Amino acid sequence: MAPSVGSKGDSYDNALAESFNGLYKAELIHQRSSFADTAELEWATLLYVDWFNNKRLHSAVGMVPPVEFEVAHYASGVLEETPGVPSSDEVAAVSPDSGGGDRS
Repeated sequence: MAPSVGSKGDSYDNALAESFNGLYKAELIHQRSSFADTAELEWATLLYVDWFNNKRLHSAVGMVPPVEFEVAHYASGVLEETPGVPSSDEVAAVSPDSGGGDRS
């Protein structure tokens, strides 16, 4: 097995985070020659994350912003079961407050 490329606790050992970091660098950082100071970089990052989450059109969800798709999804009342993840009813059946489940 190959050793991890990141140290414990950083985002470099996570494919999704690596993908986002690459987009962030390509779409924000490398588009500018420099930032005046750390505060300007932080502000630009906040604006980028706002755009990424709330305004960017995403082809995987019908060319609508992710937040718009999520609102429509939950408003539809359709909640899909995720394989391998217990439903809320299954969790309630074994929670300590419910009196269910095996506590041996």
